[in-house]
Amino acid sequence: MAAITPEAVHTAVNIALFPPLFFFSGLFYTDVLSTRFVLEVYRMFLIRKGVDKNSGEGLVMNYVIGIFALTMRQTNIFWVAIYLGGLEAVRAIKMNVVPEGNTEKSSGAEPDPLMTEIRKWGRGSIHDVALEDANLIGQDFALMPISLAVAVLHQPKLILARLWPYIALLVSFLAFVYINGGVVLGKPALQLITQQN
Repeated sequence: MAAITPEAVHTAVNIALFPPLFFFSGLFYTDVLSTRFVLEVYRMFLIRKGVDKNSGEGLVMNYVIGIFALTMRQTNIFWVAIYLGGLEAVRAIKMNVVPEGNTEKSSGAEPDPLMTEIRKWGRGSIHDVALEDANLIGQDFALMPISLAVAVLHQPKLILARLWPYIALLVSFLAFVYINGGVVLGKPALQLITQQN
């Protein structure tokens, strides 16, 4: 852990007193805390304990901090469950690529290129090019989700073992929306007040 220096304290105070942040934090008081929790969930995703062994270690904290992010702002469900769940699925599949077995060649017939790609995706070798190398108009943006879906269908146990906190966050969010009667926190209380007037 880094030591707290006078320069670090000065920088923190300057950021906290930055005029737009200082004045608008009174109006949008959940923005700063909401962003903090979303970034904390992302940090936990990046440094998770069992990630190098492709294990499920450390996933409980993602769920706990994700719940805090949802209490600050309900629309954080996209960042803490859907976006990070997708990243976790890609990471788990890419770390668990099944090597190609000895396939017997048929009697001189050319293999179907589509089936060859589908088999490759099923082993976990998904079509995931860097964003700067991706063809915006071409096939890269269509092939990535298709290859990911094929890989997920071929490795459901691995995916469920890694995505359970993100699925649990989605279920918790849906339960909240159902019980609360909407996404807005405290909506039933507001309806009760307006009905009495």
